[in-house]
Amino acid sequence: MESVDSALTPLADATGFPVDQLKFVLCILLCYPLGYTHRFVTDVRLRHLYSIIIGVTFLYVCFGLIGLFHFFLSSGVVYGLFQVLPSRKIPTVTFIIMFGYLSSLHIYRMVTDYMGWKMDVTAAIMVLLIKLTSLSYNIRDWVVMKDNPEIILNEWKDNACGVPSLLEYYSYVLFFPTMLSGPAFNLKPYLQYIDGSLFPDKQVPNALYATIKPFLWALFFIVVMVVVAPKFPTERMFTPGGMQEYSILGSLVYLYFSLLPVRCQYYFIWKLAEGAGNLSGLGYTGKDKEGNDTWNRLNNVVPKSIEFPSSVREITIDWNVKTGDWLRNYVYMRQTDDPVKQQPPKHALYLTNASSAFWHGFYPGYYCSFIFAAFVVDIARGLRAHFRPMVTIKNGKEETPIQPQKKVYDALGTLLSLLTFNYGQASFVGLSLSRSFVFYNNFYWCGHIATAFGWLLVFYLNSQKKRETKKE
Repeated sequence: MESVDSALTPLADATGFPVDQLKFVLCILLCYPLGYTHRFVTDVRLRHLYSIIIGVTFLYVCFGLIGLFHFFLSSGVVYGLFQVLPSRKIPTVTFIIMFGYLSSLHIYRMVTDYMGWKMDVTAAIMVLLIKLTSLSYNIRDWVVMKDNPEIILNEWKDNACGVPSLLEYYSYVLFFPTMLSGPAFNLKPYLQYIDGSLFPDKQVPNALYATIKPFLWALFFIVVMVVVAPKFPTERMFTPGGMQEYSILGSLVYLYFSLLPVRCQYYFIWKLAEGAGNLSGLGYTGKDKEGNDTWNRLNNVVPKSIEFPSSVREITIDWNVKTGDWLRNYVYMRQTDDPVKQQPPKHALYLTNASSAFWHGFYPGYYCSFIFAAFVVDIARGLRAHFRPMVTIKNGKEETPIQPQKKVYDALGTLLSLLTFNYGQASFVGLSLSRSFVFYNNFYWCGHIATAFGWLLVFYLNSQKKRETKKE
């Protein structure tokens, strides 16, 4: 480890990247040639061993022996429980163990590196948690399908599986292109990828375009980050009186450009991982209606939808996509016993956002951000239910827009979505409660005031609707 750090120190000094972050990025870049080579290993057992060996190597290079210890201890305990617990108990116990283990790492980071950004194994354990909790429900669904298939969603049926062998299990959790940064994916398509049955007629599609496109986008985002970040430092927003020279409109513009480089860091890593995963072949998801190859399995973000959203809902769907899929399928939808016929209760939305914050860690800023987001999404649903029928004509599942009202509706939706998303994201970046409150003071609590007004408006519109229904 020390020899690796020493060898990379000159490059770190030249690029401005800390050594720990540089190792992280270099490992993801190495996934391109290693992932491409992985496609040509024909023996299934060797393909599993290939994933395990490279994954273990990356863990050691990035996090040392302590990283290996945490990864194998947590995953080993869960695999042991898969062997002995009844299937109905596996998900609950897996959630408790993995969240408990991850929480201990988050707390340790806060104690030893408060408000710091050093890379440690916590990020890999966050991805591991998603994989193992998803797998726990996949195993449960496999058993439930035998007696009550009518209460299992079709998407869950597609991912249902039995307990994997130890070799399959560690090949899955250590698959190197996405092990360090995500996104997570389900076991069943991974095993199909390994044995070749994921591809039609066992033919591996050409991944050149699907690799180059996200790779070039990753380079673009790192350039944006380097150029924009020095001109709009985030620290100014968390300094008392730091925004005094700006009007409220100017402050909101500053807010957007200050947080843009922060998002670009995520875009950069996720797009790099997506390109590496596509080159390995795992990102392939079949052909669309026109017969074109699609590569969506490892697409974790749609930047266009984040920077120019049409609604709050679009942001929640297209930001950290696979984590969102996990929250929806394994937290939100699991709050009802019959998801085919019943919608989850209202508290499921707040529980899901709380789980997301809990997954990220214990800085109060995370909870300020996700609780604010839960209220915004809830309000947006209420407003959409009332105002969208005024700008569209519905014919079955098709909607015909009424112009120009629909254009005004869309423009307002984009503006409000951008403002609420950036305002809510600021406390996520600020981390501490004191810094979050300084930010809110600098921006006159405008987001909270607007949210309260929106909630009162939805309450009033719902009351009006109830009165009209009673009269009818």
